[in-house]
Amino acid sequence: MTVSSNASDDSAVLRERLASLEREYRNELAAREKRQACDEALSALRQQVWSMRRGDDLVAVTDAIGTCLTEAGIGRHAHGINFVHEDDAPQGLTQILRTTEGAAETLVKDLKPGSAMERCWQDRRVVYRRDLLESDPYGEFDIWARDAPPAPRRSVVDIPFSHGTFAVNSLEPDAFSNLDIAFFERVAGVLSEAMQRWADLGLLERRNAELAEQLREGQRREEELAQTNHRLEERERLLSAFHETGKALLAALDPDTILDTLSMQVIEAGVFRSIMIAVVDAEASKVCVVRAYNRVRGDDGSWEPVQKADLAVGFECDLDDEIITATVARTGVMEVVEGWDDRYDERLRETTSPQAVAYFVPIMHKGRPIAVLGTGSSRAERGEVLRRIDVLRPFFDQVAIALYHARLYADLQERERQLRQMQKMEVMGELTAGIAHNFNNLLQGVTGNLELAIEEATADVRDRITDALRIVNTQAELVRQLMAYTRRGTGAAQEPVDIGAIVESVVGMCRNTFDRRIELLCDIDGGCPSVLGDAAQLEQVVLNLCLNARDAVTEDESSEPRISIRVGLQIDSGARNVRLSIADNGAGMDRAICERVFDPFFTTKEVGSGTGLGLSIVHGIVRQHQGSVTCDSRVGAGSTFHVVLPASDSDASESPSADEPAPEKGDETILLVEDEEAVRSTVAFVLRRLGYRVLVAADGEEGLAVLERSRESVDLILLDVSMPRMTGPEMLQRLDPGDCAPVILFTGYAMPHELQDRVAAVLEKPLGPRVLLRCVRSVLDGADRTAEDGR
Repeated sequence: MTVSSNASDDSAVLRERLASLEREYRNELAAREKRQACDEALSALRQQVWSMRRGDDLVAVTDAIGTCLTEAGIGRHAHGINFVHEDDAPQGLTQILRTTEGAAETLVKDLKPGSAMERCWQDRRVVYRRDLLESDPYGEFDIWARDAPPAPRRSVVDIPFSHGTFAVNSLEPDAFSNLDIAFFERVAGVLSEAMQRWADLGLLERRNAELAEQLREGQRREEELAQTNHRLEERERLLSAFHETGKALLAALDPDTILDTLSMQVIEAGVFRSIMIAVVDAEASKVCVVRAYNRVRGDDGSWEPVQKADLAVGFECDLDDEIITATVARTGVMEVVEGWDDRYDERLRETTSPQAVAYFVPIMHKGRPIAVLGTGSSRAERGEVLRRIDVLRPFFDQVAIALYHARLYADLQERERQLRQMQKMEVMGELTAGIAHNFNNLLQGVTGNLELAIEEATADVRDRITDALRIVNTQAELVRQLMAYTRRGTGAAQEPVDIGAIVESVVGMCRNTFDRRIELLCDIDGGCPSVLGDAAQLEQVVLNLCLNARDAVTEDESSEPRISIRVGLQIDSGARNVRLSIADNGAGMDRAICERVFDPFFTTKEVGSGTGLGLSIVHGIVRQHQGSVTCDSRVGAGSTFHVVLPASDSDASESPSADEPAPEKGDETILLVEDEEAVRSTVAFVLRRLGYRVLVAADGEEGLAVLERSRESVDLILLDVSMPRMTGPEMLQRLDPGDCAPVILFTGYAMPHELQDRVAAVLEKPLGPRVLLRCVRSVLDGADRTAEDGR
């Protein structure tokens, strides 16, 4: 019994031992198989990842890791790569998560400080959370539970690698063994190796690319050197061929010779097969095609003689136009156009080939286009033509200088012509002044007698005399206009004038006569002072400037026509002035035109459309009023004329009413010095009729003699200007200002400026008796007050 019992126990122990050995063997066999599977899976992962050229596609890398984990037999819920962007501030994070069900998710966010992932990455150590339900040191359970329904993730492990962490999680607690974590570390090592390899490959690729670029750069330099040598040879050949031509052009002063030589030489030398030359006018406002030639090959391949292309010659357009020629002439920038372009002249449509290339080259002088050269070629010849244009730049510069010199020579000739014209005008002015003087004397006699007769005439006769007097006044105004054209008027009357009222009157007239499409804007400062001057002449200034603005906006159809008028006070260095500005939104003018705009007979209008005297008269009148007129203008921005006149301390006087009181009588003695008998007798009669004692003289010498005999009794001298033997100014110079009666100058001539302070008043012939008598009474009363103040 005892032996049998012992034997039975030994047998049980043996069976248990054998079972244990069998389990150990099987476990060892399973572990070996798992290690082998892990090794094979890791090897496959390494080969797969290393076969990738770049690691940019992290999703593909994540999928490869998932295959590796599956082949290694590691159970899990999800795995992923957390790629850290170290250069970001703060550091960024790209997460690629892949579940076993196949759902993939990519997140981009900041790396959260203090997180398990951040600690794993910073400390370079494995961070294994065995059971988040039992221990959650990083506060992850709620996040996993919220983001991964229906079951929360219980165990999570992060393994660091060179560029981030490799993470695996499971829904089971403590899901990963030490062998699993060791395998995860080997996977992370493969990731680090792959990342380094990808970096090395990228560096190698960049270096290879740099080497390839250096090789290509060397080849390009060799090609450029060969092309440069070819261009230098071509440049030397062309410059040598055109050297003598350039010298000949510089010596020429005729624009036609310059243009013909340029055209024929360029064509016959084979530089271009066609040429068009358009010249910019001296005012830089228009461009006109003046030459066009071409040359074609015959059926046998030989060149035919040069032919004129008259289709384009004579074409002209404004410099502001959108035509290509105008654009190049305006901007100075070369244009190269292939085929048809809407900016071409329509007349050229049928002759323009779709395969052709057109070149428009500005010919510049001192930075400004003076002409445009056009030529053409096939598309295959484009590069060669551009090189030839570049080579011929120095020759084109010589052409520009030659054209500029020719234009200067033409301008010199024109100035000489204008000088001769001005000399003729000076002679004409002298003649006109003499005629006007005699005519004014005749009108003075007629006016005086008519106004005397109208006082004594019956009603039916009075109307006829009034008509005759109106005709005489019209003739007098014509004489004043004639004197204004020759700038020999008597000067501006010195009385307060309301510029604002004049502007309102002229604007009202313009609104009734101008095109209704023109917008007239008027802004008058209510506190604007008066100016001293002649109301009629100042009205002429405003009207002429408004007419000039109307012509400017009418000629420019590109915008809605508008004229703006502004009147206001301007204070310059303490001096009070009235500023009148008239602006238009027309085409504007360049600097060259602005500098000549006030010159007599200068006009930009067509022949027969203007005299060139309107703005010249404005300048003359403003200068007579001790003012200034300037012009601000820019091409495309309209023009503004500014008139500045000295302000007056007095208010503008109202026009005399028709029922003004009769002139006061007097008993003073007046010396009348006048060479015309009719004028002398009429004026003497008018003065004597009101009680004045009148002494008469026919010229300056006789006047001095009368004055010598009656010096003490003469209270006033009424003095004509133009007289035989001794003129009025000559007599005035002989008088002693301190011992002489006041002088009224009675004339139609301009008075020398140095004598203006010597006279008490100026009366312009012809004038009526009432004007004469009021002026005489005013001067005499002023002399009496001066004498009383002296006493």
